[in-house]
Amino acid sequence: MTPLLALLIGLSPVTAQAGTIWDELTAAQQALISGGSQVFLTKDIPGAPWPKAWVYQHVESTAEEAAAVFADYEAATSFAPDLKTAKISARVDPRTTEVTCTIGVPIMGDVHYTVRNTVSKYARGAAYRVEWTLVRSSTMKSSDGNIRFEPQGTGALVAYYSWVVPNSVFARAVRKHALAGLRDNVAALVKRIETERNQEQPLLQKQLEALRAALGR
Repeated sequence: MTPLLALLIGLSPVTAQAGTIWDELTAAQQALISGGSQVFLTKDIPGAPWPKAWVYQHVESTAEEAAAVFADYEAATSFAPDLKTAKISARVDPRTTEVTCTIGVPIMGDVHYTVRNTVSKYARGAAYRVEWTLVRSSTMKSSDGNIRFEPQGTGALVAYYSWVVPNSVFARAVRKHALAGLRDNVAALVKRIETERNQEQPLLQKQLEALRAALGR
């Protein structure tokens, strides 16, 4: 599947707790997802240089497989645009991991930061979530978000949420690049998941084993 990118601005997403990912989408957005497109939503926050952002996309894999690929944090450098390094710097507990990353940003150059990721299951174990929050960074005041994976038809739905509050004087200048990067990262993740499922089963099985161990089964 080669997703088309659909930019839908000004709509009001529903919080994760309100229901399934599918229920958060309007009929028009559901049609886009069913047609292989990516849905991208933003919400401007007064006084903040960057908006809150949501990305939705279908992936042809199980929810567990999708979560397992995402939770292999250090491997993200092999597919995520702009991500130069990703190194696990601390393991807080089996489900919680701190990852130190470097990304390349126009004008700003290399940006270094550490996030704390926590993986969990919900919907009676059928769906998966990874939540993150900023631990430290010299260029961001805060960075919070999550990614969810829920079964849908023959595959799964991916829902990515992010809100970054940068403290750099260049923040507004790189806003367009940052928002495009969110869409590109989700598209690249979906492509990577599908590639592993179709061509790299030994790696995928190792990632599944690691995820199951983290979640205690």
